[in-house]
Amino acid sequence: MELTQVLSWILPAIGLGAVVIGTAAVIMPAKASKSFGIEVHGEALPYVQATGARDIFLGITLLILFWRHEVLTAGYVCLAIAIVSIVDAFVTWKNGSKPHTLVHIGGTILVLAYGAWLIAAN
Repeated sequence: MELTQVLSWILPAIGLGAVVIGTAAVIMPAKASKSFGIEVHGEALPYVQATGARDIFLGITLLILFWRHEVLTAGYVCLAIAIVSIVDAFVTWKNGSKPHTLVHIGGTILVLAYGAWLIAAN
């Protein structure tokens, strides 16, 4: 299998991952907040559910772009998603777990690099 074929499956993997993470945040917001890096309880839990809905939306968007073979658009969407990831990293750094911040930074690097590759390849 060529590298290009392998890389083409990153898009649905990111999409499915976002849907799973978002669904977990909607169903189990307290547990999801801890996994995110900022453990919250009580009145803050609906905000976790709202971010879960955001992640579900982003994941479904990527899956639709993959299904429709909208590779160039998917590249630009990945670059836009990096904004969300950067904000997540900043918020986690300021208010939560420093090790979890590295996960958000890693996600930022992944979507930036992958988005740039999708754009350059098309």
